[in-house]
Amino acid sequence: MPATLRATLGAAIKWACGVETIYGHTIAPSLLGPSPIVVDFGCNLGTFASLFRKRFECHYLAVDANTEMVAAASSRLGVVVEHIAIAATDGVVAFHLSSNSESSSIFPAIAGGGNTQSIRVTAVSYQSWTARHGITEVALLKLDIEGAELPFFEQWDYHTARPKQIAVEFHDFLHPPDLGRVLACIERARAHGYEYLNPTRPDHTDCLFVDKAQLRGIRGLSLMARWCQSARITGQ
Repeated sequence: MPATLRATLGAAIKWACGVETIYGHTIAPSLLGPSPIVVDFGCNLGTFASLFRKRFECHYLAVDANTEMVAAASSRLGVVVEHIAIAATDGVVAFHLSSNSESSSIFPAIAGGGNTQSIRVTAVSYQSWTARHGITEVALLKLDIEGAELPFFEQWDYHTARPKQIAVEFHDFLHPPDLGRVLACIERARAHGYEYLNPTRPDHTDCLFVDKAQLRGIRGLSLMARWCQSARITGQ
């Protein structure tokens, strides 16, 4: 399918499902609730954060592993962006900087041919990070950590600080051998009570997971009805 047609179809699906996209990440605004805690893993220059915070009042926490991006985003957003890498376990990891800052990753295959140098960065698991900040509830987790989203989903217990919704970019489009792991992560999330929407099929660059517990009440049931109708039409 041509990219322009796929983008048009994706936009139509999102409208039908009652969701919207902010800088490449699809969310369900009606489920955010008042003064939500929003966690941004992989904030880069803070473009998503800036656009989101213009729309919604929230408590925003941001993380990035790239020293330059941390400085730029902190200045742009007026918040302290934490300089760590989100990983499966706590420790220290090599973070590979790319000439395209949005491709910098703890995985050399994701950083690709633009890999310019590597730095050592403190790595923290989701469980440790939420415990450190005293966070027990997250309204929205935006996850764009260049391949590290796979170990995140694989090691998370699905109980600790369970996000109401997760907007995630998987990176099998950059590293096709990861497709099997991506599909396994999606099925595991479903098995642990998340509904899943992927308006960018056949790739997984813009995926949304919503905790089924949020799909109750008038807003939740309305969103779910539109979501299911769209899924029947598109075969998801």
